[in-house]
Amino acid sequence: MNSFFRSGLFRIRSSSRSTKKPGKSSDLPLKTRNCQNRRSAGFFCLVLLFKTAFTDKPRKILTMDRILIIGSPGSGKSTLGRKLSQITGIPLVYLDMIWHKSDGSHIRQEEFGQKLSKVIAQKNWIIDGNYARTLPERINACDTVIYLHYPTALCMESIQNRIGTKRPDLPWTETILDPDFRDYVEHFYEHKEVSIENLLRKARAEGKTVLEFFSRSEADKWLSQLKQKTISR
Repeated sequence: MNSFFRSGLFRIRSSSRSTKKPGKSSDLPLKTRNCQNRRSAGFFCLVLLFKTAFTDKPRKILTMDRILIIGSPGSGKSTLGRKLSQITGIPLVYLDMIWHKSDGSHIRQEEFGQKLSKVIAQKNWIIDGNYARTLPERINACDTVIYLHYPTALCMESIQNRIGTKRPDLPWTETILDPDFRDYVEHFYEHKEVSIENLLRKARAEGKTVLEFFSRSEADKWLSQLKQKTISR
């Protein structure tokens, strides 16, 4: 209430007294007129607070500092992550680059967990990758989850097209399509969708932002809108 009295609005209401023609209120003693003005301003403030509390729609303030990108292999998580990193300036982390070695083998789970904990402890990040064992930990730490829920056929086509191409998200170049990996992708939704949806439901209930895209055009449109908002700031 005191802050209202110090505001410009109250000063405008008070300064208007000098422009009023002589009448009932101006004939009152100065002390009485000041008291009436304070009561009037106080009533106005209460009305304003009541209107804000009960009639204005609540505004949700979205933060996007810790972003998790998940989805089937071949859905374009790394590509989306790079574009998002360029727009926001938030550093991008590929989990595949942490887990895998250049010879195609991988590090121990304990070491992976330690390195992941260091990443999560940072102020902001974009993490690309599923890795179901640590997914709950990452969802708990993030404020935004992006789920690329694309058709399996589209993901398989992307995987086949990238064979033989050097990628920034993998420490070696794939030369063949591993049969076990193909099987994993073809049955990804069958084996993973229920657990992912449960985690996303929990994230929504906790107030986190969950973005689920069903096509690349949807994701590209969102990126374009985000870029425009960033430029206009």
